[in-house]
Amino acid sequence: MQSRYCNEFRPPYQHNIERIGKKYERIALAQLLAYISEQYYFVPQNYDDVDDSVYKGIWQFNYRKIDLTFPPLITSNSTKKLPQLTEYQYNSLPPMSLHDQQEWVQSNTTIPNFSKIIEINDQASNNSWLLLADFQSVSDKPEDRDSELLQSDFWYRINSCIIKTSDLKDLIVPGENASLMAPDLIYIPNNMHQAYFSEYPYRNLYPELITQPQTFENKSMSKVTYESLLREYSWEYSDQATETQAYQPSRKLIQDLNLTYGEYGEWKSDYQVVFCDPHLWEQGRSRALCSKKALANYLKENNLSLIWLIGGEKRLFNPRKYLLSRSKLNYSEFSAFYYLDEFGAIKGTQNSNIDETN
Repeated sequence: MQSRYCNEFRPPYQHNIERIGKKYERIALAQLLAYISEQYYFVPQNYDDVDDSVYKGIWQFNYRKIDLTFPPLITSNSTKKLPQLTEYQYNSLPPMSLHDQQEWVQSNTTIPNFSKIIEINDQASNNSWLLLADFQSVSDKPEDRDSELLQSDFWYRINSCIIKTSDLKDLIVPGENASLMAPDLIYIPNNMHQAYFSEYPYRNLYPELITQPQTFENKSMSKVTYESLLREYSWEYSDQATETQAYQPSRKLIQDLNLTYGEYGEWKSDYQVVFCDPHLWEQGRSRALCSKKALANYLKENNLSLIWLIGGEKRLFNPRKYLLSRSKLNYSEFSAFYYLDEFGAIKGTQNSNIDETN
């Protein structure tokens, strides 16, 4: 490709400069990789979790840098009708004195009612949504550096999965001395930062990673097997230091509910949206929503139960001395367990484990 700007001030007896853009470099590299894959043996990386003994595609080299199939964010000019979600949100902390802060971190009454958070109403369609995965955090830092007030931090993580209804009575949920805060409490398959958004579920880069029934690592829950209803998409842009995340339904859920992908992260059955991730049309963290009616019918027909495992913490610390030992902090953990019964009602309990060290 010739550039007229490169030749503007060059003498006529010199050859024109040829400018090669990144587009053509990528095309040439892809052609070279295709030739090499046909003419040479592929030396595997010997990963433990996937079989890479055979060359299958350039994702094995982590070459895929941009995912052009990811849906664009909805703009204010869009005519698309969006769900009008009415949510019980815990996204701010009240003004507190030092005494109030200490009471806040040690009180069970300051923990939100998660049974109201995991069920969301849609005013536009009079539908109810079940929140299958979410992570929220709130922080309140004193504006005055010399203030006696401490920084207040609060966060929680919502996990969910399905189990056999017959196993529900055998599920011994951890009590007050156990934690449900671990990010890997429920195994959720992911795209390994290489599978394109729109390749799913039609193409599976690593078939051996298809979801199989899992067992809980917690000893009190290890006798029960579970399956996640989700698949997590994430993509890192190294040149921009940013990451895109979104939830998608599991292959099992897509097959059993006969879901088809619509747009903006929506999955439909009989032209009705059954699964979505609101992060694709609004600001905020990625979270997974599923139609309560569709999911409740599916669970009942297959003798399955949906359970939620929720964990989080409240913490106070001095922002001027961030690196303090945990014994110096006002700190408490909380957890919650809920399930959807055969009548569509959400039942369960939540508790708090208080650490009163100052």
